[in-house]
Amino acid sequence: MVENSVLPVHGKESEKISELKVTSGDYEDYNPIRERFSYAIACQLFLVYLIFLYYEHINLVHPLLAGLLLGGQSSCMAQSLNQYYHKTYSFNKHVKFYIWGTLNGLFTTVWIHILFTYVEHPMYRFLVDQSIGTGLFQFMFVLFNCVWERADLITQLKTTYVSALKYSYMIWPAISFLSFNYLTPEVIFPLNCFCNLIFTFVLAILT
Repeated sequence: MVENSVLPVHGKESEKISELKVTSGDYEDYNPIRERFSYAIACQLFLVYLIFLYYEHINLVHPLLAGLLLGGQSSCMAQSLNQYYHKTYSFNKHVKFYIWGTLNGLFTTVWIHILFTYVEHPMYRFLVDQSIGTGLFQFMFVLFNCVWERADLITQLKTTYVSALKYSYMIWPAISFLSFNYLTPEVIFPLNCFCNLIFTFVLAILT
């Protein structure tokens, strides 16, 4: 009678088993959802690039169209980067921030037009933008969020609004000063979208 036994493995067979273990460990870490997510982010990045590349041509179709498209797409991409980093997925949040990005693109384009039309001095544009515009846009986002999430507006104003203003004043005054003193109106909103994309991802990492 031959007993079953475990024989020691040496040489090349031992190396093959070690490679198999490493491969198996790598396979367990593989996440097909994150892989598809990375493809989606690459497609979104390409769309943002196309909109930015043909921004002036799109504006010839309608003065507000380029802002709507770039705002929605960049906001959705920022949410994708956020969710990818935190290893989560929410289709509802993608839709929510795409709609908000579109509305924000509309409001911001109109706001920039108003400042350049009715405020002559660049420094006054900067001061109006930071004293009125920042607070107004943050309020609109909180209001939109309350409608979408069916949350209490007063509670959100006491918590989310104050926090959002704090983060906004960490970066947007410098961007606003640069925009209204050195850039043309056509370039300001694309720059805002680019900075917002980076700022949102940085916040996702920090929080």
